[in-house]
Amino acid sequence: MALTLDISADMELLLDKQAAMNGQDVTVYLLNPVEKNVGVDLAEFSGREDFASSVAGIQAGLDDIEAGRTISFEEVVAQGAAEREQRRAAREGKRSQ
Repeated sequence: MALTLDISADMELLLDKQAAMNGQDVTVYLLNPVEKNVGVDLAEFSGREDFASSVAGIQAGLDDIEAGRTISFEEVVAQGAAEREQRRAAREGKRSQ
């Protein structure tokens, strides 16, 4: 999914400057508020390919919703907790090696 924002040249310069001051490109800078509001940690994405893959996954999820292939909120929360625990355990395993 692509998103286009129409902004003034002055706003573009301001955003470029703010992003540079934070050591980020403007795309990452603009995605920070999205990350906070959506609850996604973009730092987990190692690059654009991972991000593109995530976007493709989101689109697949939206397609599933349209087709009626859904699961309950409780199941989603349980799956997320299990995945986080697996990642934590993997990190702990790497540290102990």
